[in-house]
Amino acid sequence: MDPTLYVVVDRTVARGRDLDDLVAAAIEGGCRMVQLREKEWPSGRVLPVAARLRARCRTAGVTFIVNDRVDLALAVEADGVHLGQDDLPARVARPLLRPGMILGISTHSLAQARAAQAEGADYVAVGAMFATRSKAEFELVGPDLLRKLRGEIRVPLVGIGGITHDNVQEVIRAGADGVAVISAVCAADDARTGTASMPVATMPTAKSMKAKSPASGRSASAACAAVLTSCTPAPCSAMAPMSMTKNAMLLEKIMPITVSMRMRRKARYTWRSFSRLGSMPAC
Repeated sequence: MDPTLYVVVDRTVARGRDLDDLVAAAIEGGCRMVQLREKEWPSGRVLPVAARLRARCRTAGVTFIVNDRVDLALAVEADGVHLGQDDLPARVARPLLRPGMILGISTHSLAQARAAQAEGADYVAVGAMFATRSKAEFELVGPDLLRKLRGEIRVPLVGIGGITHDNVQEVIRAGADGVAVISAVCAADDARTGTASMPVATMPTAKSMKAKSPASGRSASAACAAVLTSCTPAPCSAMAPMSMTKNAMLLEKIMPITVSMRMRRKARYTWRSFSRLGSMPAC
């Protein structure tokens, strides 16, 4: 699961466009997680649509989530289900899911986020970040709630609600591991461009550092280790201790300039996985 850029497809927001084409464009634009949200159609009518989108996402290696409907998620063998505060509670839904299925929960307060984590949520969506037209009734909590949650919620935090190309950086800086976007992609003239141009599309986060790198098939942590090892002029036969301060400084040098200060701070935490060894090859 990589929620860095999480596209929620909604038939009503898509303005009649084919959802298959919309999802294909979002995947081409760099999206690694897709949610199908359908609030009006009965499950029987949504089933073939969900099955097609599931097949497309599976072929592309993209995580596919169904909104609200546990039965539909199970029927199409989705990767997971996303539930709101008025849906089944996490503690009730979890036993119904197949082993390994992802459970996401929408939250609008500190108490709800804490409860979602305690009851087994794999990620916690927090919103609405900003005013939005994609949901008639929304609770505006703003990025400040993310700041309050960042220190105590261990699972990925996903900002949602009114997120656009212009304000997405504010959400990331507030502590989100990823953003869920609806109108910014579904209502865009070109869904592929709308996805690809989202500033977080290529930005690493604390949770996505564990994801597989599409280019190399290695984890981001392994790729980082490879860069550090490559700076050794000769085969390393001796191990030289390096302090956490030097580790962090060296890691910052190899991080892309486009990575925000918050992302660099998260990268330092990831570095601890190497530092537990107590030493690294001298460079």
